[in-house]
Amino acid sequence: MMLLSINITHELLIAGGFTAAFGLMFFISEMIYSKLKVDAEVTRKFIHISCGTIAMLVPIFMPSPYTIIILGCFFSILTAYMLHKGLLPSVHAVKRHSIGSVLFPLGIVACAVFGMLDNYQCFFYIPLANLIYSDTVAAMVGINFPIRKFSILGFNKSIGGSLGFFTSAVIIATGFLSYFKPEFGLGMCFGIGMLFGICTAIIEMISVDGWDDLSVPIGSFLLLLLI
Repeated sequence: MMLLSINITHELLIAGGFTAAFGLMFFISEMIYSKLKVDAEVTRKFIHISCGTIAMLVPIFMPSPYTIIILGCFFSILTAYMLHKGLLPSVHAVKRHSIGSVLFPLGIVACAVFGMLDNYQCFFYIPLANLIYSDTVAAMVGINFPIRKFSILGFNKSIGGSLGFFTSAVIIATGFLSYFKPEFGLGMCFGIGMLFGICTAIIEMISVDGWDDLSVPIGSFLLLLLI
């Protein structure tokens, strides 16, 4: 009973630490947006990268996946409320319609569930890193080097953004596979990474209204299962 109590206390302390870290990122984002007048698209990506990177540390400090699942659902409900009320402008004051801020925590929850299947190795880190970094690269490249723009269901996309996503996804998949599955060899890891990059770039390209924050990690996991 005492051991159980210690484990629960430890879990609650770690959960509190992560909650504080996420809260600090939101506070910094709001300060940057309101005081420095930085565009909401930039502060939104700051939250995307910072909170996502913090989430990648969860398996190191938090033995139970259920805590991050609960935290993810809590932040999804919280951001949905803020979106409805017009709060958190550093995330929600973008000119396009998107529910990505609500879906992003659920994407992290999905990765936590996937990670339970392989002891938090490829099934956790590759989908999550793809969600955090490839999605951000696609947005930044799409804005600055669109190459060729097109529209899907009224939402703007670009060849440049898709190429940026593809390149990032290949690097992520190849890197993590080489680390967790060294027996595959670099050549096979790169080949899998190329296929992974093509497929997930297509998933991101056809996902609109912020749904890529959920479709990318789920699609990444399913591809890893098939590959």
